[in-house]
Amino acid sequence: FEIMGLDMLYSTVRCRNEKLVREVERLAVATGGRPKLAPLKGRPRSRAKVLTRYGNDTACLTDVMRASIIYDGIDQLYEALIYICEDDISMGRRDFFVLEVTDRFQKCKDGYRDISLLVNVDGVIGELQLHVQQILNAKSTEGHDVYVWQRLINESLFEACVRNA
Repeated sequence: FEIMGLDMLYSTVRCRNEKLVREVERLAVATGGRPKLAPLKGRPRSRAKVLTRYGNDTACLTDVMRASIIYDGIDQLYEALIYICEDDISMGRRDFFVLEVTDRFQKCKDGYRDISLLVNVDGVIGELQLHVQQILNAKSTEGHDVYVWQRLINESLFEACVRNA
């Protein structure tokens, strides 16, 4: 997608997102969670992320299609993670599989905690986040607003530096 750019990535992702939705709903039912299906990441945000984080390499953008599964507690979340990983290994699928797991409960980033799974959906990478409801509640209030402002400031500073270089 680096060579093809954002237009080709979005065109491809739209087709794969339906499968991601089906798989997330299947996993939520199997693990006792509640699916939260997000729209595709907005193009302006994707473009900013590609420029400021990935050196204009569109192929590095892994969260254009994304979804979450929400759990009532941390024990349920970790049981679900085990199920998802075991399901992934036992099924041996090539059309939907886990590529990477990042546990931000163990290694917290900016105070934010979840488990992020990068999944391959027919050759396109998407993100599945596993959340605990109480943490999501905090994110939906002041916590997320602070994160957005911090990100905007950092990206604006970076873009200014690049333009002046």
